[in-house]
Amino acid sequence: MILNKINLIYSSERDQTADLLKGFAVLMMIQVHLMELFAKPEISVSLTGRISLFLGGPPAAPLFMAVMGYFLAQSKKNFSQNFKRGLILIFGGILLNIGMNLHLLILNVLGKVQVDPLKYIFGADILPLAGFSIILIAGIKWISKNKFYAMAVISFLIIILILFLQNSTRQHAITNEKLIYLQAFLWGNIEWSYFPFLPWAIYSLIGFFYRIIIELFEIENAYKDLLAITCAVISFITISYGINSSSNLMNYYHHDWIFTLWIIQFLILLVYVLNKLEELYGKNAFLIYVKWIGKNVTAVYVFQWLLIGNIATMLYRTQNEIALIFWFLTIIILTSFTVYFFEKRHDNKTD
Repeated sequence: MILNKINLIYSSERDQTADLLKGFAVLMMIQVHLMELFAKPEISVSLTGRISLFLGGPPAAPLFMAVMGYFLAQSKKNFSQNFKRGLILIFGGILLNIGMNLHLLILNVLGKVQVDPLKYIFGADILPLAGFSIILIAGIKWISKNKFYAMAVISFLIIILILFLQNSTRQHAITNEKLIYLQAFLWGNIEWSYFPFLPWAIYSLIGFFYRIIIELFEIENAYKDLLAITCAVISFITISYGINSSSNLMNYYHHDWIFTLWIIQFLILLVYVLNKLEELYGKNAFLIYVKWIGKNVTAVYVFQWLLIGNIATMLYRTQNEIALIFWFLTIIILTSFTVYFFEKRHDNKTD
């Protein structure tokens, strides 16, 4: 029933491929959150677990960040508007950390568990990363005065700089006990720093740079096909490297420049494949549902974490494969209904 309703309210005037990419990315995030927090330890290290961690790796956060950067390139918002938006995401991410860990934090206050609450409150997740990345790109647009050639040069130089600094930023940490919680959002190989600004900002810059390039140069489809085929060959030959690098979570969150380049070429292939899927089957009801998720990606991301994070306190790493499928479907259904009624209520208020 909800699929039919979503088909009616999803606008065909939106960028279909972009919504499909965002929807696909957040679905991959949901399944990997369940694998990380719900699955028994032996499942996480099995082939199934490693594939799950891979699908929740390059096709998830890097893809989402690249799409965000793509749209920032064409955004008409000025620097102050984007700066404010970035701050909202940064502080919103901290509030989400409190919400998703509320059960655990209450148990800690009651003395039933012993954890460092600051590691959970100031965990550097993807929303703060998005906030810092928006501010960075807004700064590039402001400095370059929205001139495409200047934006292309500046963003390309920053991409090269991040690649150059990537290994060194993984090793250097602030020794101050308080400042380290701030550093976790910016750089360093810190346990609760899942998506530090360096190197993760590079993926939004890649999307930003790509959008500028296609604005400056008309790239023929034959060249896009050739690039996708090249990336397909590279991905096929090196897929074991991609899976192994993604399934070690600390290495994934704090990966080196080589794996960054691997992710970039994989994203080129993935975007190409999903775009072809949209061209061929874009009117399929399930794909429309995925695109609707992509349209509401922030709300979906927030609600799924509020559910998964608080349930995980009770079920941490105890669930088998069948239970994981059950929880995936349950989280998807509950999140979809919540977002649907949240969106419907918002639309009614604006009428």
